[in-house]
Parts: sequence; C-alpha cells; structure tokens
Amino acid sequence: MGVHGLWKLLAPVGRRVSVETLAGKKLAIYASIWMVQFMKAMRDEKGEMVGNAHLLGFFRRICKLLYLKTKPVFIFDGATTVLKRLTVIARRRKRENAQAKIRKTTEKLLLNHVELYERGMKPDDWSSCKTELEGEIGDCLVVLAPMLKLVMAMRNGHKRR
Repeated sequence: MGVHGLWKLLAPVGRRVSVETLAGKKLAIYASIWMVQFMKAMRDEKGEMVGNAHLLGFFRRICKLLYLKTKPVFIFDGATTVLKRLTVIARRRKRENAQAKIRKTTEKLLLNHVELYERGMKPDDWSSCKTELEGEIGDCLVVLAPMLKLVMAMRNGHKRR
C-alpha cells in the first residue's frame, strides 16, 4: 500500500501542520490509509474493532474538514500491481507454512503423550511436563490433555474388542 520510499523522499520538505491551517483549501486524502487507521485505532472495551469503524472515522473527519471549509478529494487504489500480488501470495504462503508447522508440532505432542500414557504416565501427571516447555507448545498441553484422554479412551475401547 502506498508508494515505497515516498516519505524518505519528502522528509527534507515535510512538516506537520494543524488541520485548521487547511481551512478553505483542497486536500488530497489517500483513503486506504484512513481506513487502516480507523480499523486499528477504533476499539471497544474488549479490544475488538468497533463495527463500521471505517465509516464512523470517515464521517467524523469529513465533518471536521467541511466545518473548516476544506474540500476533501479522496484517492482510492487502482488495480493491484504485480509486485503487490506477489507480496500477498508470499505472505499467504508464509502464514500457511506457519500453520502447518503448528499442526505438525501439535501432532508430535499428541503422539508423545500417547507414548507417555502407554508407559503408564497418567494425564494428571502432565502438569509437571508443562513447566519444561515454554510458550504456545507448553500451553497446548493444557488443551491437549482432555483430547488425549478421549483418544486413549477410544483406543482402549478398540483394544478390548
């Protein structure tokens, strides 16, 4: 989004101005930046994005500009460039690879715990294992324990038949 290196180019002549100094002028506004700002900044008490944040934000800022007799001219993105499309594809692949890695780690944890269970270690004893692991993987043990109990119950049921 935006023009790569633009701010570096404009830095020598760029300066902050108050919105009041724009009274009576035309102002070009890159709409995408406003949308992202509103969606990230407008949150409720739970930290969730306020519904229609982009519309509320646009409305409030436009009202302020019109009050100052400033004429907003909105600029919207055109078609996605090849470079942007490639960047989006690369990000998607990276996200999918990370999810696959998490899934693979979860499967390994589950299999390790099945092995521990078969050796006689009960799921209630796994809390001691959690302290040895850090971060999300350690937290997975708390979630996996009930699943593993169910898997083991099903597995034991199948062995009995």
